[in-house]
Amino acid sequence: MAATGEERQVRKTIAAARALAASQLEAIFVERLYENVPPFDLANLDADALYAAAHEFLDHGRSRPGRKPKIRVTNPAYMKSRANGRAAHTVVEILNDDMPFLVDSVTAEINRLGLTVHLVIHPILKVKRDKNGRLRDILPEDTDEAGARAESWMRVEVDQHTSAETVSALKAGLENVLADVGHAVEDWQPMLGKAREIIDELTVRPPNLPDDDIDEARAFLNWLADDNFTL
Repeated sequence: MAATGEERQVRKTIAAARALAASQLEAIFVERLYENVPPFDLANLDADALYAAAHEFLDHGRSRPGRKPKIRVTNPAYMKSRANGRAAHTVVEILNDDMPFLVDSVTAEINRLGLTVHLVIHPILKVKRDKNGRLRDILPEDTDEAGARAESWMRVEVDQHTSAETVSALKAGLENVLADVGHAVEDWQPMLGKAREIIDELTVRPPNLPDDDIDEARAFLNWLADDNFTL
């Protein structure tokens, strides 16, 4: 399908934002940050606005010691002078190991706090970091290079709030939610393994129960283990 005029214009704007990059790493980041964002969400932004957002987000992600989530909630200056009079928003920037449930969990927490989500940009980047967590490279998506790891880079725009109390509550809420997601994902494989152990045991050493009951229990556990239930 041929690109629409809006799509062509957005591509040109992204290319112009990339041209503003001060390094090859930054240029790659600009491209990867916006490559899967629907053109409608970027149509009213100029190259300066796109570059400023990418520049600030990359700076936030240049250092990530350890594997814990890194969260920043700000009201950056570039949001006050965006193209075509779009309203300024508070910006949430999150770095995390790639795992399921991140976007749904983050947006649910934001909504729980009574804030409206206006834009979510969420590339999954294959990155290399040194032993101190400093970002060294952004690699192709299909890389199998040793030391590469998949990271979730999530940038969310919400209703603008300048109250330190609101900003602090949002950051704390997101930290708690992401910790819960991390624990759930860590537990998922061991729980799945346990379910499969029980399935095997019901087959090899069935308990002294009616065959129909055993078959029903085994069928149910197989259904759970076949990605029909979030453990």
